[in-house]
Amino acid sequence: VLFVKDVVQAVREVIPKGFPIGYRLLVREWVPEGIDLAEAAALARILEGLGIAYFSVSAGTYNSMFNPEAVKEARRPAYLLDDTQHLRKTVRTPLIIGGRVFRPDIARRVLAGGTADMVGLGRPLLADPGWIEKARTGRRVKVCIDCRQCLKRVIQEKGLACARWPEIEIERVDLECALHIRLNACLLLTSESALTVPVEALPLRLAGPEGLEEHKVRLVYLIPKDDAGDVFRREAEQHATRVRRHWQTIGQRDTLLEGLFKPADPSLCDDLLAETRRDGFGMLVMVDGRDGLRGELLASKWREGGFMAQAHRKPAGNVFAAVDLSPATHLLLRFLSYGFLGRPGGFRFRFVHVLAGSPQAARVRWSKMLPLSGWDADTPLEVILPGPEGVAQTILKAASGWDYLVVGRRGMSRIKSLLLGSVSRRILQGAQDATVVIVS
Repeated sequence: VLFVKDVVQAVREVIPKGFPIGYRLLVREWVPEGIDLAEAAALARILEGLGIAYFSVSAGTYNSMFNPEAVKEARRPAYLLDDTQHLRKTVRTPLIIGGRVFRPDIARRVLAGGTADMVGLGRPLLADPGWIEKARTGRRVKVCIDCRQCLKRVIQEKGLACARWPEIEIERVDLECALHIRLNACLLLTSESALTVPVEALPLRLAGPEGLEEHKVRLVYLIPKDDAGDVFRREAEQHATRVRRHWQTIGQRDTLLEGLFKPADPSLCDDLLAETRRDGFGMLVMVDGRDGLRGELLASKWREGGFMAQAHRKPAGNVFAAVDLSPATHLLLRFLSYGFLGRPGGFRFRFVHVLAGSPQAARVRWSKMLPLSGWDADTPLEVILPGPEGVAQTILKAASGWDYLVVGRRGMSRIKSLLLGSVSRRILQGAQDATVVIVS
């Protein structure tokens, strides 16, 4: 109770005077020795004395919501009605009822009976965003079927979606979740030359209006062990200070930018990759990636996100994207929209597909991918035939003179990639004066 009081007081101190504060009141926890109705009613009386504006009645927690007994209880229409009626006799504070009030006729009966002052619509609105307008006009609503897929997805950190949505909308959420961690970037700086690449030249969304506070950036400076190491470290520390200053200027939170200094040990590769995976980074960037052997090794082992080898030192605007129209292309398109669209200066895009089947089938597949990935329906796709030298050389030839070369990588195992040859690896080997981005 003291904790709840402290929270209410802390909230009241930072909001405008008179601004209403509500409380989500758990009336049944459905776990042994958990919160029950009597405890909830006692807490409600205390909170009413603190001036709480309303109670939103709920039941169940992550620990109980999938227990068979709790599931059975929570499947009844308006299953919180009796508990809300008990609270109505206990407090005078307005009450919001939820808990399977999933049809307009049920909501009307609850409100007409005076049990609650408002109805809380969570999953009903998720199942049918037009629920309120349909209720107002008497049309039939799409009802939540209580499959609990939405709750499972949230618990598993897959993103909120409803099983009753069109498949394309669920796939869109899946893409956004898959992409989100890929935007957390770990930048490797291995030479003095890398320190001269301006932040603005990196194809990372470090500045812009929306969603950026959620993306982390880690700068990893690999310090040589020879006599040049001391000089490089001093310059690296100055570089980290400049980047942080830029980070603060664009309004990012300090806690989302990190600088690490590590010895450039040949055995560092596996430890570095393991650390990057563990800490939730989905993009590995070799800034000024002219260290070909190290780049190939890292790219071959980093298969769960994006890999980037930076080759130019100034902002550039020409993006060549090789798309194979596999599911990886969805992520590639979303990565491009986040990393490039809306940035100052603008970009010119060229999308190319090296034909492996019917041109018509390729264009149909492309037209279906565009709306899902957030691109205009008239975004052109150039279809070309593979040359005698193979797909990788065909792409390299077509991309000559472009600043960014972006390719997707399918979910091929590392062993199969080594046996059959990897298009992305050959592109990484053969690209000249271009930033290569590989999106897995």
